[in-house]
Amino acid sequence: ALQALKEKELEAGRKVGDVVLNCTQLLSCNSYDELWENSMARVELQKKLPNVEVLRQMCQCLVTPDKSPLCSRISPGVKDEQRRIIYVKMGYVVSQVIIDFEDKTVVDMMFRHQLFDVLLSLFESPPPLTDPFAAQYIKDIFVHIGEKRPLQLLRHLNAPAKAGGRPRVALLLDHLDIDEVSECVDALLASEQAAVLVAPAAGGAAPGAPRGGRGGGGGR
Repeated sequence: ALQALKEKELEAGRKVGDVVLNCTQLLSCNSYDELWENSMARVELQKKLPNVEVLRQMCQCLVTPDKSPLCSRISPGVKDEQRRIIYVKMGYVVSQVIIDFEDKTVVDMMFRHQLFDVLLSLFESPPPLTDPFAAQYIKDIFVHIGEKRPLQLLRHLNAPAKAGGRPRVALLLDHLDIDEVSECVDALLASEQAAVLVAPAAGGAAPGAPRGGRGGGGGR
């Protein structure tokens, strides 16, 4: 039954195809509130969810926005620095749409289709991170979903992404300060069972270079 559901969701995703948004409009939004209230990208993404292919493209956009269909429609006259600003603003919009979406299907899809591993791929390269903004947005998503599914997310983070590899949480410890990882993990520690689950991963890894985030907490 689970495999049939996954196939049904993948088929619905294939029908959507690439999601192309008007990214240049984000340059006119000068605050996080404006990005949420005024961006057409936010409206379009909300309309298309829940859909696993849209979610996958959103996760990829947070990691590699320059290769994402979501960021492929940028006016030719946009300069490199403006393009970088667009990527940062799109990352915020994407993360907040995932966080704000109330239908639990989005969270279910994140687990069913291993989309957390797409987000964690940002942390696979050696430190320091090239995009601290994306790291902050991804951490916000983990904290939010951890509040909804603490045990399920802890089991996922405590397991290796590849057979014989390190636990997924070790990737976070390579790049984020202990305090930052603690903030994420503390949101998950909802029971004694959860504490036992996370202990081997957190105890076996050393922190990497500190991340310089956007300042202020995540979320709108």
